Amino acid sequence: MKFCTFYLNDHLFGFNALDVKEINDELIFNPISHAPDSVCGYLNINDHINIILNLKSILGYQDDCIDKIDKSNKNKKVIIFKSPVAESFGVLVDKMGHKTEITPNQIQDRRKMENLETLSKTTKERRKMPPELVKGVCKLKNELMVILESQKLLNTIT
Repeated sequence: MKFCTFYLNDHLFGFNALDVKEINDELIFNPISHAPDSVCGYLNINDHINIILNLKSILGYQDDCIDKIDKSNKNKKVIIFKSPVAESFGVLVDKMGHKTEITPNQIQDRRKMENLETLSKTTKERRKMPPELVKGVCKLKNELMVILESQKLLNTIT
C-alpha cells in the first residue's frame, strides 16, 4: 500500500496515494459565505472549482486558514482528491512528506485505539481526533503515521 504523507503541527499523517489527484501550492482561497470554520474556501484549478477543507480545524488543531496563513510559506500545500473519493475537494496541509509504502500488517487498527490523541510538540496540548477519520496508525522507522480516511472528510463538515 502506498501513502501520500504530510505534516500538520509536526505530526505525520497519510492518505491512500490512490485517492490523491494532485498536490497544489496555490494558497489564495476564495471565501464561501456562511461556510463553517472547517472550510477554507474554494480554488479554481483549470476551470474546475475545488472546495478546500481546513484539516487542522477538522482534527482539532489551532485554525490557521485563509487570512491567517502566511502566503509566502512555501511548505504549505493543498492536496486535491480524485473524483471517486468525492467531487472536487482538497485539504490544506503544513508540508508534504514522502510517498511511503507499507504492508497492511504494519497498520494498527484504529478500533483498538479508543481515544486516539496527539500531543503537540510545541504547545504540549492534547488533541482528540475524530475516530471516523482515522483508519489506523503505522510505526515507521523514525515516527508514527496516522492514516486518515479521505472518503469520510466531507462528512465532518458542520
